[in-house]
Amino acid sequence: PLEVTEENVSFYVGEKLVRLREKLAHEIEQCLCHAAEAETAGAPGGQGEIDDCSSHAKKLATMLVERLPVLRGMLLDDMQAAYDGDPAAQSLDEIVLSYPGFLAVVVYRIAHELFEMGVPLMPRIMSEWAHERTGCDIHPGARIGRRFFIDHATGTVVGETSVIGDGVK
Repeated sequence: PLEVTEENVSFYVGEKLVRLREKLAHEIEQCLCHAAEAETAGAPGGQGEIDDCSSHAKKLATMLVERLPVLRGMLLDDMQAAYDGDPAAQSLDEIVLSYPGFLAVVVYRIAHELFEMGVPLMPRIMSEWAHERTGCDIHPGARIGRRFFIDHATGTVVGETSVIGDGVK
């Protein structure tokens, strides 16, 4: 494995982002083609839409990768809100590594971006995975502001039509 140093960190991160985009494009393509097949089942001429899944998936994957700095900023705000809002929190590392509510919010933030981009199926799969792991069910279509914190998470449900402002615990 490559040892990450100050001199090569940009190369290392760039290479990881290229691989991430490729893997993400593949998964998005699967979702787009599945939706296209379901929509055009039995309809003549549906193959053209399915053939376009790959190029559209690459564009969407690139869009998500380009949004990563914004998502990172939002998650840093969410992490700080958890730390500030929970007197039992010992460190930011503890929040990232052990708070189920933070995991649910991380998955939500990414799934929401994909939902807003119109990616079918994947955002719901992601939210159900997080629900299974954390007990917290956040629909990717919900609108949640910055500095959001869910303490304990178990049993929390945030539906698709929910609108939650900034600074909500």
